[in-house]
Amino acid sequence: QFLLSRRELGIAAAVEALGAIQSQHPEWPPVALWARLSGFRPEALERAFARRSVVRAGLNRMTLHVVSASDFWPLWHLTHPIRLDQWRLMTKLDPANPSVAKRLARACAAAVEALGERPLRRDEFTKVLETHAPADLRDLPYRGLSRYFMAVQPLVQVPERGEIYGKGRYATAETWLGPSPDTARDLDRARQLVVRRHLAAFGPATMADTISWIGRAHGGIAA
Repeated sequence: QFLLSRRELGIAAAVEALGAIQSQHPEWPPVALWARLSGFRPEALERAFARRSVVRAGLNRMTLHVVSASDFWPLWHLTHPIRLDQWRLMTKLDPANPSVAKRLARACAAAVEALGERPLRRDEFTKVLETHAPADLRDLPYRGLSRYFMAVQPLVQVPERGEIYGKGRYATAETWLGPSPDTARDLDRARQLVVRRHLAAFGPATMADTISWIGRAHGGIAA
């Protein structure tokens, strides 16, 4: 964890060594890196975000984490079933049901198009979804409409100086990082990556520890 003595590492390499950095609050990652890296200044993380060598996205345990750009796609594919399970639990609807996907396809396409024009906050792309969704799906419990979109559409947050908790702007991962490589869809390779990252940062550890770190649900690391 580099907490006994600071290391000299680049931002992306440090993030990979730590597995992922919790980032529900935007001020957390700079503090985490300052405690671990020699001569770290917040501007270095800002530059890494601008270069897109690291990204912030809802991944481990479906919460916001900073990860390296190369780790994003394997982690997204691995945690995808966890997000679908959460939506199923909250709404009592099956996101794998083709009729659900068909009924929400127009709304999701409109939100993707809007995000292609500029990054949007959650409330902004939710309004787009509500405009194009069927009436009976506009007011699902637990903000279910936007949760569905965030479960099926890979998104990253676009950090900006001075942002506050809950006001981050989102872009599609394809726009920000490029399309998912075919190798990232190999879930066995993704599981191996997660185990290596977790053991490097937190080991020795049990499989139960790794499952808790990435998230408990059907699919994911335990599949």
